[in-house]
Amino acid sequence: MGKLAEYDPLVVGSIPLAIDVPGSDLDIICKYDNKEGFIADLSEKFSKQESFNIYSSRIYGNPTVTADFVLEKVPFQIFGQEIPTKMQMGFRHLLIEQKILLDKDENFKAQIIALKKSGLKTEPAFCRLLGFAGNPYLEILKLET
Repeated sequence: MGKLAEYDPLVVGSIPLAIDVPGSDLDIICKYDNKEGFIADLSEKFSKQESFNIYSSRIYGNPTVTADFVLEKVPFQIFGQEIPTKMQMGFRHLLIEQKILLDKDENFKAQIIALKKSGLKTEPAFCRLLGFAGNPYLEILKLET
């Protein structure tokens, strides 16, 4: 995380929730001010890592940079936007899912893990168990308080 300190990095996703499965990546979200500078910095710091790939996209209208690589057999995904990290969807999902897991029993958590092992991503797994239809990445945000 030290290499990313200037980007206010936060670890999100299944690993901090202890619902990761074999092959789960370590998701790190970042906030950048300069997209091209962020791309150059990530490339300089991580391009020598196994399976390094970096690309730009738009997610829900927001310019986004994603870098994937493997370090010491652990898959990483670094995700950057111009949005402060604590306002990004990944962090908001983490807080909501953490609360759900605290409110539910261990059986619920086991079912999430089983769905993830079957190939579902985290948010679709939560939405399936909660009976939500529609886009799981947006539906889960409706539980925000």
